[in-house]
Amino acid sequence: MPSLATTAFLLANAGLSIAAPAVSRRSTGPTCSDINLTVTITAQNHAVPQYLLDGLDSASLTPSGLESLLNGVGNELQLALVNGTYNIAGLYCEPEVQVAGRENTVQLLVHGITFDHHYWTGGVGGTDDQYSWIAHASKQGYATLAIDRLGAGASDHPDPITVVQKPTHVEIAHQVVQALRGGKVGGRQFSKIAYVGHSYGSLIGNTLAARYPADADALVLTGYTSEIKQSVAGVVITPGGAPAALVDPARFGKLSLGYSLMTLEAGARSLFYTSDSSNWDAAVVANDWKNRHTFTQGEAISTFFVNDVADDFDKPVLVLTGHEDQIFCGLALPLLGPGDCTGYGDKTARLFPSADYRFQDVANTGHAMNFHYTAGETFAAAHDFLEGAGF
Repeated sequence: MPSLATTAFLLANAGLSIAAPAVSRRSTGPTCSDINLTVTITAQNHAVPQYLLDGLDSASLTPSGLESLLNGVGNELQLALVNGTYNIAGLYCEPEVQVAGRENTVQLLVHGITFDHHYWTGGVGGTDDQYSWIAHASKQGYATLAIDRLGAGASDHPDPITVVQKPTHVEIAHQVVQALRGGKVGGRQFSKIAYVGHSYGSLIGNTLAARYPADADALVLTGYTSEIKQSVAGVVITPGGAPAALVDPARFGKLSLGYSLMTLEAGARSLFYTSDSSNWDAAVVANDWKNRHTFTQGEAISTFFVNDVADDFDKPVLVLTGHEDQIFCGLALPLLGPGDCTGYGDKTARLFPSADYRFQDVANTGHAMNFHYTAGETFAAAHDFLEGAGF
């Protein structure tokens, strides 16, 4: 049954402005420039009761207590109309290799919680193409647009409870797609758009396909399955979220207290990476932690109740997940054992009953797929899928 998020609807068209001058990122590889999109949206968000917020802030909250709290409030959430105009930052990249038939194809890259668009570049300051999705796509002839979701990176940071919720993210993604198709990014009208999400970005992609089945021509959903509800308690408890303005005032001191930041490095590492440290580079993981971004209470509350069945989406879908993903294939409580994605592909298939659906999990890989040694395998699987689907 579709969630309340699928009732989100659009009242206004997006405007677009591109930051000038365009800044070339690299002398070799893809040619990239910062862009800024101005989008106007209306969404049906959730009105969050104060006692739920008070419960989430409780220092004595346990996994069982959180589960009880969420189950108790789930049926009480009411809809709240939200509208506004927001600036969305992004990195647009032209490929270094020109491939016939891909001139008007673009990948829209949407990151997950605790990241910004640098998840797709190999991390902040990353120079090693081993971990860069964008570099791999460039070598295959694909243009890319990696956005900072609302409330992350250089994009606007509005109210973290009432505004920065999943329905808002879906409406923004819809507007970005319209800009890509309308010739407002990259100097041309893109006729093929592959939506590529990671984690929360994949949750957005699922709802986008349900709400706007004509938007994307293919979905690549990484770090994702349909089984997020089972891990909600662990996701909140294990990394020790706290107000970002208090945890790191130098970076986030101007943000509302509803923007949270992970505080437990070991807990975060156990959620995002395999327990076997031979599967990742400690320096890469440390850089990920140092440059971690915020998440909002509104994102958490508006996401973790139901999934969306995309009945009318009849295009190619690839769900690509690390085999040991704690968040989408486990309880997000690493002390109870590793994640195991065996069987999760069939469970997730029910969300895409009309699609050409495929599932693949990558061995020796956790949730942050792009930052494991297997990143190249992940990139190859996704791009082989796109090529096979006619992209």
